[in-house]
Amino acid sequence: MFPNFTTRPSTLTSNAKSSDSEVMLGPMKMKQKCMSILLVFAQEDYQSDGFWWAAEKGGYKCNISRDPESALETYQAKNHDVVIIDHRSNKSFDAEALCRSIRATKASEHTVIVAVTKKHIHTDKEEPSILPLLKAGFSRRFLESSNVGTCLNELLVLEHSDVVTRQKLCTCSALFSALDSVNDCVEISNQDHEIQYVNPAYERLTGYTMEEVLGKDTRELRSDRNKQEISDSINGQMKKGKKWEGTYYTRRKSGDVLPQHCRMCPVMGVGGKPSHYVSIRSPHMESSHYFDKLKDPDYLSQIAN
Repeated sequence: MFPNFTTRPSTLTSNAKSSDSEVMLGPMKMKQKCMSILLVFAQEDYQSDGFWWAAEKGGYKCNISRDPESALETYQAKNHDVVIIDHRSNKSFDAEALCRSIRATKASEHTVIVAVTKKHIHTDKEEPSILPLLKAGFSRRFLESSNVGTCLNELLVLEHSDVVTRQKLCTCSALFSALDSVNDCVEISNQDHEIQYVNPAYERLTGYTMEEVLGKDTRELRSDRNKQEISDSINGQMKKGKKWEGTYYTRRKSGDVLPQHCRMCPVMGVGGKPSHYVSIRSPHMESSHYFDKLKDPDYLSQIAN
């Protein structure tokens, strides 16, 4: 029988064994740690029992809290992957207010928050919209079911879909940190050639800030010194899903034009068509002395003014 929570603290922890697995993000290998879960139920009932035993059966790390204060404190201490909040009644606490409080913390960006709601018994009426839950910060909704198998299936879906996806997004932060630190200029645009990202090296070289170029067509910023045959060659390679490499002239905000060694490659998406284009530009022999100047803080302050 499930332990009597009325005689225990407001927060409990399961002793499930943790296990790690490996997930690939492109060529990058990630270690996926055992999923951690926080259950927030004011009272012990069949639903809280169902999720608790499902977590035990699945080998997940699990905490359970009885009130918003202890739930928020436990979450901030452990940063759970999944938070499951009882939304079936507002008598004990405001589930949406708790969700907003969790979302207000920095760690919640990659946390999946699930609202447990009552089943819609009036089949002749339209089911209530889930939009208020989404606006409150919930990621998903779970229609109450105390069946351990149903609860375990929900946890498995969360682990292999939502949690893995969010962990991959979190890992992408490391890749952006790398891009921010390299000396080569990096520019990423979408399938319509609209700029979505440039790194600090790009900003230093061109004089444009990221805010100034985001959403602009990459072709608007190219120099007229790039001959039409170069543009045709680049477009041809991109359509074939192949890389292009050669000398490319970059136009600075000041109007100066600099030759760079450029490598462009398409990122293939749905249907085998390019979804993004990546441009990496490194110093050309003719402009290497200019790049040396860009490393001088005094020179950077002069061109900024």
